[in-house]
Amino acid sequence: MPGSVRGYFKDFVDTQEGFQIFHNQIINMPRESFDNRYFKKLQTLAFYLSLAESEFNASRSSYKIIMSLISDKISTISEDCPFRNKKLENDYFIYENLDSHYTKQGRMFRHLMETCTLWGMIKSSAIIDFDRCKAFTSLTEEQIPTFLENISLDINIKDNDFIKSLRGIETIRANADYRPTLGILKYLNDIAREATDFELSILLGRIDKLQDEALIIQRALDIGRWFTSSNRNGQQQEFFREMGWKDENGILFRYVSSQQPYFKFHTYLIFLTAFGLIQKNPATNNYSLTEDAKQLLGTLPAAVIDLNKLINKLDLDGGNVSDATMKDILIKANMNTLQALLADRNLVKTINKFVLDNPIIKKGVRVRNQFIAELARIRENYQCQAGTTTFERQDGRNYVEAHHIIEFSKGGPDVLENLLALGPTPHTQLHRGSERAIRDMYIDLMGRGAIRLELFENMIDNYNCLTEGHLDFLYTKGIISSQQKVDLMRRIMKHS
Repeated sequence: MPGSVRGYFKDFVDTQEGFQIFHNQIINMPRESFDNRYFKKLQTLAFYLSLAESEFNASRSSYKIIMSLISDKISTISEDCPFRNKKLENDYFIYENLDSHYTKQGRMFRHLMETCTLWGMIKSSAIIDFDRCKAFTSLTEEQIPTFLENISLDINIKDNDFIKSLRGIETIRANADYRPTLGILKYLNDIAREATDFELSILLGRIDKLQDEALIIQRALDIGRWFTSSNRNGQQQEFFREMGWKDENGILFRYVSSQQPYFKFHTYLIFLTAFGLIQKNPATNNYSLTEDAKQLLGTLPAAVIDLNKLINKLDLDGGNVSDATMKDILIKANMNTLQALLADRNLVKTINKFVLDNPIIKKGVRVRNQFIAELARIRENYQCQAGTTTFERQDGRNYVEAHHIIEFSKGGPDVLENLLALGPTPHTQLHRGSERAIRDMYIDLMGRGAIRLELFENMIDNYNCLTEGHLDFLYTKGIISSQQKVDLMRRIMKHS
C-alpha cells in the first residue's frame, strides 16, 4: 500500500533484477582514501589542475588530455613549491608514452578527477573550473574543511557534475531538487534517534524516480520509523524480507563485493563527520546530529545559515589577510544562492530576523554582523549608492563599504534596511566630515532614493527594532522631519 516499504519501492520487489537495480542507484562515491591528508591532497590536486590553464581547451578535453597538459608543465614547478607532491607526479605525470601510461594508471587517475568533480574543480566533459582551483590554493590547509563543509550543504543532484555522471542512477530531471547533505541532517533531526549507515545510504543516498527533497525525506522518515532494529544487520534483514529479496529456498540475497550501499556511500558520511555535521557513536557505529548541525535547520537555506556562522568566525576586523581571502572565496562560491535570497522579500525578512535574534557577541560586546554587511554590498552589485567611482578589487568587484544609516555604535539595528553600500570617500565623509558635510551627504543619498522613509517604516513594522532614541538620531542628522518623527513614533507605539 502507499507509504509502505513495498509501496514506495514497488518497482524493485521480489526479483534479483530489482535487487540489483535498487543498489545500482546508490550514489557511488569516488574510491579516494580518506585520512588527515585528504584536505591537503585536494589542495594539491587543485594546484596541478591550475597548471593546465594556459594550454587548456574546453571544447576538447578529457582526463587523458588533462594528464598530458599537467605533465608538460611539471618542469616549471619550483622545488620549494608548497603544493608540490613528487609521488603524485611520479604516479601520474612522468612517463615516456602517454597511451601506455594511461592504460596503466588511467583508472586511478579517473578516481582523482572524480573527487575533483565532486567538489567543483572539474565540470562535465572534463572542463576545469580554474576559479574553483585557485580558491582551493588560496586557502590555508586548515581552512579547506570549512570551505568543503559549506560546499557540501549546497550540493544538489541537479547540478553536481559528479553525481550527474554516475552510472546506474535514475536520469536526473531538470526540475530535480535534492541536496543529500541537507536530507541526511533533516532526517537525523526528525527521526530523533541514531541512524545506521545502511538506512542513511538506501533512503538518502539513492537517486531514483523520486527527486523532490521534501518527498524524499518524507519517504525516508516513513520507512525509518518502520524499522524495529537499531543496527545495520538487523535493518538489512528486515528490509530484504519486506522487499521479498530471497531465492526459491527462502534464503535472503547477499551483497557481492562493493555492492553494499554503506560501502558505496560511506565516504559521504565520513565527510559529514569530518565537517562536524554528524557524529558516529563508537559503541553502536550509528550516526546522530551534532549541536552545530542542529542550528543549520530552519527557515533559511542551511548553506546561508552556515555562511553566516563561518564569516562571523573570521577575524575580519583584525585585518587577517587569510581570513579576508576565506570570506571572499565563500561569498563567491555562494553568490547564486545569495542573489536568489535577496530577490525573495520573505527570505530577506527571515535573514534580518535571524540576525536580530542571533547577535554576535565578542568579549561581552555586540559586534556588527559581517555577513549581513556583505549582503548589503551584493544587493547593490558592489556599486556605491552615493554614485561615486571607487576602485576595482583584485577579484574584479568594486570596493564598497557597508554603512549603518542609524549608526551601529548608537544601537542601530543590523538589518539590510539600515545598511548602505558606499565607496570609501562618502563613507569616510559620514564618519569624519563636519556636520554640514555629513548633512549634505545624507541629503544627496535621500535624493538618490538610497535613504527613504519606507526603510524605517519597514524596520518598525517587520522587526519592531527602532526606538525613540533611533528616531532622535535620524532627526538630528536631518534624515527625517519633525512630522515624520512623530508619525514613526506612533508606529513604534502601535507595535509595543
